[in-house]
Amino acid sequence: MSSGLSIVKTRLFSLAAIVLLLFAPLPALASFSFSQGGDGTVFAILATVPCPYGAIPDAASTPTVAINSNEIDISSPGGGIRSVPVDGYLCDPQVAPPITLKATLGKLADGTYKVVWNFFSPTPLQATASFAIVSGSLKSIFPSAVTGFWYDPAFSGSGFNIQMSWVGLVATYYGWDATGNRLWLTSDFGPTSLIPNTPITLNMSYTTGGTFNNPQHNVTQWGTLVLNFSDCRDAAATLSGKDGTLKLNLIQLVGANDLPGC
Repeated sequence: MSSGLSIVKTRLFSLAAIVLLLFAPLPALASFSFSQGGDGTVFAILATVPCPYGAIPDAASTPTVAINSNEIDISSPGGGIRSVPVDGYLCDPQVAPPITLKATLGKLADGTYKVVWNFFSPTPLQATASFAIVSGSLKSIFPSAVTGFWYDPAFSGSGFNIQMSWVGLVATYYGWDATGNRLWLTSDFGPTSLIPNTPITLNMSYTTGGTFNNPQHNVTQWGTLVLNFSDCRDAAATLSGKDGTLKLNLIQLVGANDLPGC
């Protein structure tokens, strides 16, 4: 990719970190994922970043699981409120380690399952995610693994910044419009979990007007982005809107530090 985009990447990671921290108290950047044991047992895993704060679940208690057809409900009692670290966000993980909760879902029949995890900590909070079982095997992408910068080598100089947290997926596109001018598009919030080879559609928009001292929120709808992740490092993308249609074969250029990978 071009050196100009490299400069943009550094700035975007700083901006992304600030944006994600704004969501941290609800609770702190929880990552909702799934795993499968050798005997076919499926597990739901909730993990926070190091030094979580805000309303948090009780990590010492075993979550309660109720399976209702293709929806699975999980409940965790509250652990209380953890305040912002004394040293701000640059805290010591040994002093305030991450919280990891694991719920056993059992051996499941083939199908697509929605999981709703409720936290009573101290006011009710909820996280949702989905996965599929195909021929007895779990089909799910670890959500935080797709966070980072993606591009199609055939279109060097343009690409996507994809952020995935318990709030949902957000994609920002940096490229060119039909007349050769810079185009910066931002998506609505997408799903909180990803199933391989399952397309998701996001509305894309851009803003106009305003200055540093007089920001304005003039949002214009541009079109849609269809993303289809084959795994956590490869995806197909189709941008369709005011400037036409563009099909891309994306690879992850770089992921985010300190987040669980594939």
